Amino acid sequence: MLTLFWYLETRLPGFWRKVDRGLLRAQLRYAAPMGLAGMLYVFQGDLHNYFVSRTFGAAVFAVYSIGCVDLPIIGILCDSANSVMFRRVSELQLANDFGEIVALTIRAARKLSLVFFPVYAFLMVAGRELITLVYTEKYRDSWPIFRINCTVFLLSTILLDPICRAFPSRMGVFVKVRVALFIAMGAALWLFVGRFGPVAAIAIVMGRMAVENAFGAVYYGRVLGMARRDLRQFSPMIRIAIGSAAAGAVAMAVRQALTGSRPFPVLLVCGIVFCAVYLAALFVLRVPTPEERERAARTFARWLNIKLNKSGWPRLLRNGR
Repeated sequence: MLTLFWYLETRLPGFWRKVDRGLLRAQLRYAAPMGLAGMLYVFQGDLHNYFVSRTFGAAVFAVYSIGCVDLPIIGILCDSANSVMFRRVSELQLANDFGEIVALTIRAARKLSLVFFPVYAFLMVAGRELITLVYTEKYRDSWPIFRINCTVFLLSTILLDPICRAFPSRMGVFVKVRVALFIAMGAALWLFVGRFGPVAAIAIVMGRMAVENAFGAVYYGRVLGMARRDLRQFSPMIRIAIGSAAAGAVAMAVRQALTGSRPFPVLLVCGIVFCAVYLAALFVLRVPTPEERERAARTFARWLNIKLNKSGWPRLLRNGR
């Protein structure tokens, strides 16, 4: 902060002597609810750890913390998508083009689900082997907790943060709901963690997240005037879920055949089978758009050094050859 103050003073001498109070009030009205919501988000994310560590001690908490490990792919993809959407959603809000905000949010959810749904399905098949490979056999008991923790993949597909920021006047309702859920989560942790163990703690956390996301989707859907006909735009996500489930079922059969094998071979073989079935299912279910299929064809052709015609097909296939 001192460096920033020095920089501004060198570029704009005496900038601090004059304050635009109207602009400052407007900025605080926007930033204060957003900051409070962010602080509550952090508290909600950490609260369950204190209950588990206090109730069960360091050894159980070590197993629990591995089960609750942060999966960086979620932050990388969600933060990237949010960064792109922030400005665009704000522009559409100023233009009162709420329909395009809905369409943009659904398009982003579709692209995230192309990654999150199959990752979730694969972890349901081989997550135990992944934990054993990365953290050794000592933390194999983390699997039940990790399995519930992976629900965050399903809950992270719809991005509400850009919409919240574009409608600061609506943030108060969202903050009140988050406060209520924070209190409810604390009470649930106090009542049930000691009785039902660490699994109850992560289940309560995921339940709180599911309720908050469901409320946000319904609330901001109404703010944007979302109608039933808009739900049809979610049909690609349903097909992605079907393809992920089919790939998971085949990979599960392979995993059963590899019972007793070491974790790395299981992950490798199941991963190859899962990816092959998932990609095939996407094309069978017609999930990729024509533009995406053409882009994929040209990418593979570039890798294989094959020239394509204007339609995106290899030149050897022209004229029936």
